[in-house]
Formats: sequence, C-alpha cells, structure tokens
Amino acid sequence: MTVTATGSQTEIGSSDNTYSIEWDNAKESNYTVTDKLGTLTVTEAPTNAHLTVEKVTTSKAPKDGYAVGDTIKYKITVTNDGNIPVTDIVVTDELTGDEWKVDSLEPGKSKEYTASYTVTEADAEAKEVVNVATATGKSTDPDHPDVPATDGTATDPVAPIEPVPSTYEIRYKLNGGTYDGSTDDIVEEYPEGTVISIHDAPERDGYTFDYWKGSEYQPGDQYTVTGDHVFEAQWKKADDKKKHSSHDDDDDDDDSHHSSSKSAPTGDSSNAALWITLVLLAALGVVGTIIYRRRNRK
Repeated sequence: MTVTATGSQTEIGSSDNTYSIEWDNAKESNYTVTDKLGTLTVTEAPTNAHLTVEKVTTSKAPKDGYAVGDTIKYKITVTNDGNIPVTDIVVTDELTGDEWKVDSLEPGKSKEYTASYTVTEADAEAKEVVNVATATGKSTDPDHPDVPATDGTATDPVAPIEPVPSTYEIRYKLNGGTYDGSTDDIVEEYPEGTVISIHDAPERDGYTFDYWKGSEYQPGDQYTVTGDHVFEAQWKKADDKKKHSSHDDDDDDDDSHHSSSKSAPTGDSSNAALWITLVLLAALGVVGTIIYRRRNRK
C-alpha cells in the first residue's frame, strides 16, 4: 500500500491538504483509514528595507603609519540587503566630503565607489584617521518609508609628529660700539635648550668693554637658551692715568734736564764769587798794611 499526500500552495492564500492511497496487494477492507488533513497557507513576507555600507582602505599603510601629507585610498560599497527595492539612495563619505547618488537598488544588488584623503597634522596628533561612510534611501513600502542603514568605518594608523624645538632669538646690542666694523646688532637664533658661548666683546673709541648686560656676562661665558634674550654692551671710559703717568715721566725728564743744565752755571757762579771775595780781602789787607806803616812813620 502506498499513501501519497497531495496538495500545494504556491501563491498567497490557503488550500486543504489531500492524499491518495494505492492498495496494491492489500485488501482495503482489512484497514480502517483515519485522516486529519491540514491547510496549506502562503502569506506575504514582511517588508525589510535595509542598506549596508562597507568601507575598506585600499592603500597600504607604512610600517609606522601614515605621515602628514600621505594619501589614504578607500573603496566604499553600498548594498541593498533588504527584501524590497530602495530608491533615492545617497552615499556620503563624511571625511572626504564625497557624495554619490543611486536612483534605485534592487535587493541583493550593490554599488561601489572610491575616495581618497590626505593626512593632516590633526590626524598625526590623534595618531589615527577614522573615516565613516553613510547611506540614506527611501523604501518602496509606503507603510514603512524609512530605510535603516549600517555605516561603514575604516580606521588607519598615523605616525605622530616628532616635536620640533622652539627657536629663539639672541640679540647683542652694541650700545655705541662696533663689531667687525658694523654698528648693527648681532642677531643669532638657536633651538630651545642650546648651550651657547657669549659673544666676543665689541669695540668703542675712548671706552673699554665692561660686560654684557642681561644679566651680567663676559665673552665666552656659557648661557642656556630658554627664550628670546637681549644682551647689551656696557662700557667704561678709558683710564687716563697711564697717559698722565707718561706725561709726568716726561716732565720729570725735562725737569731733570733743566736742573742739570742749571747746576753747572750755579756752581761756576759760586766759585767766581769766592774768588772775588778773596781778591777783595787781599786788597783790603794791602790797603790796611799801607795805612799802618804810614802811621808808624809819623
């Protein structure tokens, strides 16, 4: 005996199940058949409008990550993974600002797009680029017009920027002096933290260099650059004592010369006066002798 179930429902609706029996060599009278037939029902599936966006990076990142100025390339794919057509689709790459439009997309169908992005310093500070693509559309089911969508995200590493030391100006004001024949300020620039030797002293007629003010430094002193700084030459009037001493020595030589010149005449005058005195005394002696003899004769 063979029992065959019959009945089918291929469209929306309902129908009763049936069956048939082939008795073959069996006697139908020997059997009691009891059946419980069911109903075949086909109903309309609920609508499911949905879009999925996939975003992948197609460029290869360097070992340490992308650097500022590098270009990252992407592929964006939008797929209708629902069960009804979706119309008026707009795909947007939020980071690059690109936008693509699709009039209609059937269930299971996809569209692909490409985009690129240039890495910025802000990305280097964040150490990564996060790029999100989105999609919107309209459902063909008037009872459910909104279309949910899954965003596509790509995250790529970015190498951090090595910090560059700040550069500061060191200015030397000559304050009336000159250096290498110039009266212009001496201006130098150094990175922060550099240890420098204070500049050589300038020159100024009638003055001697004292120190660099700011605070107080001598040429060759060590100074650590921490910011812009101004050194100003400080001067002293040239010392005249040496000149006076030299003049005094010359005057002493002159006086000595004059003294020696006068000493000889002074000695000669004394000798002459002595001789004159002796002559006068001799004359007086002769005169006295003559007078004395004359008195004795009387």
